[in-house]
Amino acid sequence: MSTHIPSAQRLSKQKLSSHVLSTQILPAPPRRLSHHRLTPGLMRLLLLALLPALLLSSPVHAISLLDSDADLNAPAETSTGAPPPPTSPDTAETTMTAANVDPAANPLLGETWNRRSLVLIAPDEQDRDLERQREELRATRGEMQQRDMTLYTLMGTRGIHDGVPMSFEEVRALRDAMQLREGAPFTVILMGKDGGKKMQQEGFVSPDQIYQVIDNMPMRQREASQAARKPPQGTDEHTSPEPLNDEDWQWEE
Repeated sequence: MSTHIPSAQRLSKQKLSSHVLSTQILPAPPRRLSHHRLTPGLMRLLLLALLPALLLSSPVHAISLLDSDADLNAPAETSTGAPPPPTSPDTAETTMTAANVDPAANPLLGETWNRRSLVLIAPDEQDRDLERQREELRATRGEMQQRDMTLYTLMGTRGIHDGVPMSFEEVRALRDAMQLREGAPFTVILMGKDGGKKMQQEGFVSPDQIYQVIDNMPMRQREASQAARKPPQGTDEHTSPEPLNDEDWQWEE
């Protein structure tokens, strides 16, 4: 025997089935997003989270995003953790190299055929060999004058010529001509009137040894001979000087 269900109850069951079916199939309505603005800190976190994906998809776009953030665009650091120091523009101008030395500034160019140049080159003014050499030469100043000698002293980047300070250009040009780097050991160099190098020796050199080298030069011997034949002052006798020639002697290492 079939059970008879009233029409009202049947209608209620149909509505209930439709309501359950609709809740299982239809998605929930979307939630409304808040209109609150994101803070800069959250923006940076989001940017860092999205950065790997941006680099894989478009590296150029990721770099442009980094450039637009002033906080992320910080200077690179070295291995010690400090930013690299700025390069000084004066470094290239003050470095004593052959590229920026003017050979015309060499003061020895004006000594050719006029005087013999004794050049003392020391690392600094406190060099002991330099102090001893200057004291010995000062005691025999008359011997230097008889041999037409002039004294150049280089101490690091400073220089003195017969007691007068030299310019920085003259110091580096003379050092370059002597082919001695800054900081080299104390060195004594003797230059002849012809501009040739007659002696070069490291360490202290006895003044008598320097004068002996000069006295063995043919030009110095001619000068001494002429001085011996020179008439005393007040007479009318005149002797024509011999022409200056090369000293016919060069120092060899």
